[in-house]
Amino acid sequence: MALDRVTMTSTQLYQAATRDTVPLSCEERDRVSCDYLFVLAITNKLELNQHDKDRLRPLHLAHLAVTEKCDLSEEDKGRLPTELLYELFVQGFIGMSEGEMARFAPAQLKLLQKLETANPASLVAT
Repeated sequence: MALDRVTMTSTQLYQAATRDTVPLSCEERDRVSCDYLFVLAITNKLELNQHDKDRLRPLHLAHLAVTEKCDLSEEDKGRLPTELLYELFVQGFIGMSEGEMARFAPAQLKLLQKLETANPASLVAT
């Protein structure tokens, strides 16, 4: 018995998407919980658009950046806590412009200068 996609629950939509039987529409993506949305993205079952990323928690965004499942937009980076943003940048998972780095504390900027002096090719702002 086939389910009506309009009445499918978040869990049913998630299960259908994991089986590759249902490409989710924008409306259906909105009905899927943010946790399910994250799992679909991290397992390559769904490519996220900006609206989808806006629904995710900052930690989910960081995981997706580290695993290279999505690039973070300026808006995404703005949602991340400064400490997490700093760590992602220092570890080389994201690039940042000088304007975006303005969020960093003076001590963090000083450490970045030391790291850049020690290894200039390791920190490249994009």
